[in-house]
Formats: sequence, structure tokens, C-alpha cells
Amino acid sequence: MTPVRDWTVHLPAGADPSDVDLAAGRTLPGAWTAAWAADPRRPALSTLDGDTVGAGELAQRTAAAAGRFAAAGLVPGDAVLVSAGPSVDLVVAYVAALRYGLTVVPANTAYTGRELAQLVAEAAPKLTVLDDPGRLGGGPPSTGWR
Repeated sequence: MTPVRDWTVHLPAGADPSDVDLAAGRTLPGAWTAAWAADPRRPALSTLDGDTVGAGELAQRTAAAAGRFAAAGLVPGDAVLVSAGPSVDLVVAYVAALRYGLTVVPANTAYTGRELAQLVAEAAPKLTVLDDPGRLGGGPPSTGWR
């Protein structure tokens, strides 16, 4: 059996995918973008070293990152592997992928090269976002996110 890698399989029978707006509030990314727009100055993230990212800044950064996914040739439904240590950049990459309608394949940073290669072989991501692109070797295109 060939796995289906298209998010539209989760729609109700007869639903037209072109009628689905992934940022309209009926989804988690939609709820986030609505909340960020309602109070852009509200802190959305804080780090252990005391940095704070406001809702408006997070909205802008995730929108820009989603644009980079589009510029890389990805389309909604494509898989993107994300593996990075805890950081604001990790949150931005993950949320941007969700905002754009990508399927996020999270990978533990403790995976060995062999484990990561197996995950890539099974998930077939179109792009990887890694904090250490050297861990992947010869897999799909990678970006050291920024």
C-alpha cells in the first residue's frame, strides 16, 4: 500500500480543497494569526535568557518564513522535515510551515545520521530545516533556518 502524503485526505467527503483557507481561524495556525492580529504587542514567546517576541513580530516572521517555503518551490501539502534545538527560530520555522499548509515531520536532534536518513526515506520531505545541516548528508535540500 502506497502512503498518501496529501493533507486533503483529512477533509470531509465532497469538500473542495480550494475552499479551505488554512489561516482563517478554523485551524491552529488560523487561530494564532487571529490572536496575533488582535493584540500585536502582546508577548507571544519568551526565552530562558529573557528575550521576548511580540505577537506582531511573530506574525511577521512566520509570514516571511512561509514566503521562503513558497520561494523554495514547496506547495501546501508537501512535507518538510524540521529538526533543531529549542529556539525562537525553531518555533518560527515550525509555525511558518503550518501557516503555509505544509506537513511538518519533526525529527529529534538526538537522532543519528542513520536514523535521520531512515526518517527522510520514509517521509520523503521536499525540504529539511536543520540547525546542523551536516547531520543529513545527501538528503533533500536543507536550510540552516533564518
